[in-house]
Amino acid sequence: MAGKVSKLEKVRRNGTTQVDTQRANILDAAEKLFLEKGLENTNMSDIAAGAGITRVSLYRYFPDLHSIAFEIEVRMLKRIAEAISSDEEGLNFEVFKKSTIRMIDQFYPLRDVYRYAGMFDHLYGSAYPTEQLADWYKEQIYALGWGLIQGQESNRVISDQVAMIGN
Repeated sequence: MAGKVSKLEKVRRNGTTQVDTQRANILDAAEKLFLEKGLENTNMSDIAAGAGITRVSLYRYFPDLHSIAFEIEVRMLKRIAEAISSDEEGLNFEVFKKSTIRMIDQFYPLRDVYRYAGMFDHLYGSAYPTEQLADWYKEQIYALGWGLIQGQESNRVISDQVAMIGN
């Protein structure tokens, strides 16, 4: 029995905490359910069951379904960013054009990512559930570098437009 390692010990050795691991487990379950059933047809009970936890435990990690949906959207955007990344710096028209072509080239491997983005935009594209969630989401997009036009970092209106086009 000396060679057997507990699940918690494996998590610790991996450098993550149990909280991080559980959050990832919840997001993985929610992502799968959202892609199978759609955002509008999935509820917190479904996610808790998919993650193998109780609803009470789920609410310890996420206050509502919107928070989960937004975190998954950011995950999806990160996958796109990784797939289209290059050594080019800045976000001028040529870089944006080349990135868009790489997005199209990666369509098949990223089809679920794009499908989720479409569902997300359909549900949240015209209004955010809360101002706090809107601010958090915009900061995540800016952190990915999608919200800034080279040389115009102070112009958030233009930046918001670029972020939406990128999304």
